[in-house]
Amino acid sequence: MRKLRNLKTIVIKVGTNTLTDAKGKLDTKFIQGISKQIKKLKHKGKSIILVSSGAIGAGKNSLKIRGKVRDVSLRQVCAAIGQDLLMQQWRKSFSKHRINVAQVLLTYDNFTTSSVYRNLTNAIDKLLKLGVIPIINENDVISIEEINTSFGDNDRLSALVATNMDADILIMLSDVKGLYTKNPRKYRDARLIREVARITPKIESMAGTASKGGAGGMRSKVAAAKTCTGEGITVIITDGRQKEVLTRLIGGEDLGTIFMPKKTRR
Repeated sequence: MRKLRNLKTIVIKVGTNTLTDAKGKLDTKFIQGISKQIKKLKHKGKSIILVSSGAIGAGKNSLKIRGKVRDVSLRQVCAAIGQDLLMQQWRKSFSKHRINVAQVLLTYDNFTTSSVYRNLTNAIDKLLKLGVIPIINENDVISIEEINTSFGDNDRLSALVATNMDADILIMLSDVKGLYTKNPRKYRDARLIREVARITPKIESMAGTASKGGAGGMRSKVAAAKTCTGEGITVIITDGRQKEVLTRLIGGEDLGTIFMPKKTRR
């Protein structure tokens, strides 16, 4: 069992592949399950920030587009359509538990302009104090230069949110169980790494390329973990499809890969 103590603010990032089914459609049953688990965490006094991917995928499915969308303007269109569909599902699921949600769309500039950053931090902090769950995504509709590479399926975004909101832990729900010594889809002898005390060049070399349905992959997740652990924030990467994954993780169950933080916080 892992000892996760004094967890007050938790950032949960859900990737595109985890949110969607085999046909690329938003998986409402999965969203309902995550919402129920978050309700349990809130009842234990935890403040939850949700970073949700899936808007472009949802829009693409709505337009009945097959395959990967590479055209930037078409990706923007998919994001504009899909973001509303995504929020509808989250809002509907959380409303069953009488939990309010708020949509927060961000770009990289929001973290580099001091006045905007302060307003953003204050707004999210106020939402948490009111018991509202901020649901954060990249504003792909206007992020023309960033739409493909900026946040890596929101991996980098989740790290920026976690560090700037002084979170205690970042949980990244993926379509893989964690960091392996090799790509588990190619090599049978790949071994799951349960704990990473320090992110070294060797650890970084174990991360592969982008995942099949999203813009991120283990490489961007490890980079996000490096950002967070350097600021004293614990990071866990695990398979989001495991039963009661959030409550089990917070309960200390040894799921996925945990990246240990530096002892001192900023």
